[in-house]
Amino acid sequence: MKKPIIGISASMIFEEKDELFLGDKYSCVAHSYVDAIYKSGGIPVVLPILKDELVKMFKNIGFSNIEIFGDFKKSEWSKESYNTVIKAWK
Repeated sequence: MKKPIIGISASMIFEEKDELFLGDKYSCVAHSYVDAIYKSGGIPVVLPILKDELVKMFKNIGFSNIEIFGDFKKSEWSKESYNTVIKAWK
């Protein structure tokens, strides 16, 4: 049986305290999400926050109708959005 590939959208963290990396932005996920997918028999894939990259990834796997929002209230997405919500269908 093939293992399902499950995407986890990354959260953005902005470094405000570390002098060496001050101002850097990081895309990351909590390890508990990755661990839960492994324990369920899946293969976790961290999805980048970059809107253009997400659209390409969804198109590459066959989705032609893609909408991206900044939250579940369907607010407009921007680079400053805390969340990235994707609605995609074939």
